[in-house]
Amino acid sequence: MTPLIYLDRSDVREGRREELEAAFGVLATFVEEHEPWLVSYAVSFSADGRHTAVLSVHRDQTSLRRHLEVIRDELAPFADLLRLRSIEVFGDVDQELRDLLQRKADLLGADSVSVHPVTSGFLRVAD
Repeated sequence: MTPLIYLDRSDVREGRREELEAAFGVLATFVEEHEPWLVSYAVSFSADGRHTAVLSVHRDQTSLRRHLEVIRDELAPFADLLRLRSIEVFGDVDQELRDLLQRKADLLGADSVSVHPVTSGFLRVAD
C-alpha cells in the first residue's frame, strides 16, 4: 500500500463564506456516504474566513482516483464560491491521476498541481 495525502488551498469568494461552509458540509456528508474506502476527509477555514483547505488521506492511487470520479459532478457549484489556488499530492501518482487532478484544477481555477513523491516515512492505517 502506497498512501497518498491530498491538500488543496482556495480563496473564498467575497461574501460567499456562509454558502461555502454549507456546501462543504453537504459535500463532506456525500463523501462520507459514498466513499467508505476514504481514510480521512477534512475541510478547514482560516481564522479570517478568507481561505480554505481540504485535506484527505487515501490508501492508494485507486482511492484518490475514485474520489475524484465520485465528486466530479458535485464540484461545479464550488466555482462560484471559491477560487482554487493549488493542489498538492504527497505520494506517487501516475499520469492518469495527474490528468484527473488537472481537470479539477482547471474547473476551479487552480494555479498549480504539484506532486511530491515520498522518499521515506510511513502512514499507519488500521484495517
